[in-house]
Amino acid sequence: MTETLSQHLLDAALILFGEFHTRESSDSRQPFALQLEMLASYPAALQNAAQATAKLLQEGPRPERLLCVPEALPLATLVSQYADLPLVYLDRQGREASLVGAYDIGHPTLLITNHQAPGALHGLIQSARRVGLEVAGIVTLVGWGSSGNCEGVPVWRVLTLEEVIAAAEDQDILPRQHADLVRAWIAQADVTPRQD
Repeated sequence: MTETLSQHLLDAALILFGEFHTRESSDSRQPFALQLEMLASYPAALQNAAQATAKLLQEGPRPERLLCVPEALPLATLVSQYADLPLVYLDRQGREASLVGAYDIGHPTLLITNHQAPGALHGLIQSARRVGLEVAGIVTLVGWGSSGNCEGVPVWRVLTLEEVIAAAEDQDILPRQHADLVRAWIAQADVTPRQD
């Protein structure tokens, strides 16, 4: 299933290879770009991503709620349907942010993101805890390097960037030299965590 998912994401240009400015700084560059916020525009890719995510949920501890960042709302909505789990999401209205959905104290919750962004999730995890949603795990659609944890919470990846690189190389979409650049970036990111 991950081969098909890699192919869908590459075909839809939701993962690009080249030289790109990072989101946090125009002075910083990385050898790939993720455009996973556009996943809903590609129904086959979205369906495949949601099925793979729901399958991963079946293999781990069963949560009682799902939580997601705004960019992952299309994916998390479909996952909630497949997994038959209620969804709570972060809604940003200007400078204010609130959690939308039915929740109360004591529900083990899995946080769904499009890609790993440990620094960006700190506030959301803290906000969820304040209202009684205990984030027991993070499921990210695309991750890289060592998965580790965030805020003491385990992180699971549906697909790794390393798997996408291998699929792109196999299809001659990505030259070996650039694949090596991405692998070197991943190795450096593992040493110096970035906020992606």
